[in-house]
Amino acid sequence: MSLADIEHEHGKPDTVNELEEAIKVLIKIKEFNDLIPQVGSNMVYSKPNPNNAKDIAGIEGRIIRGKKSALLCGGIAYDVSKYLASVVLEANRLNRRILSALNICGREDVPALLEKAELSYLILPSKLMDDGCPVAYHLRNTDKLLDAYVHPGDFGIEPTTTILAENPGKLVEIIYEMVKRE
Repeated sequence: MSLADIEHEHGKPDTVNELEEAIKVLIKIKEFNDLIPQVGSNMVYSKPNPNNAKDIAGIEGRIIRGKKSALLCGGIAYDVSKYLASVVLEANRLNRRILSALNICGREDVPALLEKAELSYLILPSKLMDDGCPVAYHLRNTDKLLDAYVHPGDFGIEPTTTILAENPGKLVEIIYEMVKRE
């Protein structure tokens, strides 16, 4: 039985519904558009106790920067975001409550925005010895989990920031706190 058949018979899984609803709210936050990296943003949400990327739903495409607001390009599916899924798997190993992640740009002002939202963060070195995701590599080699990780980029690699949370709704709240005007 395919996922489409299961959804037709039983409705969409809660993970997919929660992720879809959070993304709808996220792209309505006008200032979020300015936080989207050139490669686009993705948001993922895992089932509890994930074993692999097949347990993690994400955007098949990306959230891209539009002229006036963010645009969702693609639907929600499982096993579609290799890098963010690897981050959630490693983060969940350190804290079972962490099931969601979002990537945004890595501009110079992002650490100040993270502080504004009262998030703990780490600026990673640009060169980490791994072919995969630098954030996942770091998490694999530490026992301390923070709220966000800023990767400054490298030759041919755009600077990005990865934010972790218990669920997609919390990620939307974090973005709102980062961009709200005083």
